Amino acid sequence: MSNSKDKAIDMYLLFKGSVSRKDLMNHFDIATATASRALKEYRLLAPNNMMYSTEKRVYVASRDFTPRYQHDVERVLAILAYGEDTFVLGGDRERVMPKTPLIGPELNSENVFGLTRGFSQGNLVLIQYSSTGEGGDEREVYVHSIFEIGNTWYFRAGEVGESEEITFKTYRFSRLISSEIKLNGVLDVSIKEDTEWMSEVTVTLGPNPKHGRVDALRCDLGLEEHPVKNIYVKEALVGLILSGLRVDSSKEGVLNPNEYQIRLFNREELAAIPSMIIAPGFQEKER
Repeated sequence: MSNSKDKAIDMYLLFKGSVSRKDLMNHFDIATATASRALKEYRLLAPNNMMYSTEKRVYVASRDFTPRYQHDVERVLAILAYGEDTFVLGGDRERVMPKTPLIGPELNSENVFGLTRGFSQGNLVLIQYSSTGEGGDEREVYVHSIFEIGNTWYFRAGEVGESEEITFKTYRFSRLISSEIKLNGVLDVSIKEDTEWMSEVTVTLGPNPKHGRVDALRCDLGLEEHPVKNIYVKEALVGLILSGLRVDSSKEGVLNPNEYQIRLFNREELAAIPSMIIAPGFQEKER
């Protein structure tokens, strides 16, 4: 397992900018002495990659840090986002089932690690970002959350405007061109200021009544005695969730029921939420 420990240390240094005994103890479920020995062995293996910070009481990546391993970026994001290795805790093994094929590109660690370090350390990050909306490619952001919806990785961040105002937005990792942590860039902002993120709304879903086999759809939704299912979603994520679940969010249910087998039944309650703009059929005109 020594190789897997070396790789984990390498990963934390690259994507967090630091590694501690506690990181390894949690990751591998090992004792303090074993974690200390692993750090010592990695330092012998790559003496120029890390140094001990007496102030932070962790090992930090040196300026000359060069990763010794290739890392699965999505796996790393899962560890940073959810606090655990979602593939296997404590080492590597082959997956029984192949990963769902994606049409998008594989995430590049060179583009990502500046952002993940900023997220882990609470620092501002300068990013180059390819956007389909307004705004330039270069942005300064404070990242407070990383998450996955429908096999796509996102980050939620406060973007610093020209007059220092903060606008909270959701970004795709796949559109990240580059990222660089600002070591002295600490922003006095709290996740609590992101009101759309802190607010939770009820989303009422049910089988699309225009589908020929509503009984089968009820099984998919786990409906037995109730006609609909209520789920509770962060306001900022409503549109993404509805899009990922392929929910007909049109006013009159005009989308193809075979493609959109779930219907949104409290559309009017959610209509003012900004993220609803990307919900399937939300902007569809009545027919």
